[in-house]
Amino acid sequence: MKDEVEDRKKVTREKNKREGTGFRKHLPTSYINGFFQRASQRTFRYIRWLRASLQSRTPYHQSLRDLADAWGCPSP
Repeated sequence: MKDEVEDRKKVTREKNKREGTGFRKHLPTSYINGFFQRASQRTFRYIRWLRASLQSRTPYHQSLRDLADAWGCPSP
């Protein structure tokens, strides 16, 4: 006796490995991973703004306006 179903599954598994397709490829990223990725992007964005504002030596109020514009917030 020969297990034909397992042979077909094995062929499909090998094809998915080769082509990079399959169930896991179509799943969205987990909420926790997405949360930390967005948080780190916001942190880097703030650090870039801070570094640029320190190097440009603009007045404090102008720097805050620039930050509010960059983040899409109302200016103080």
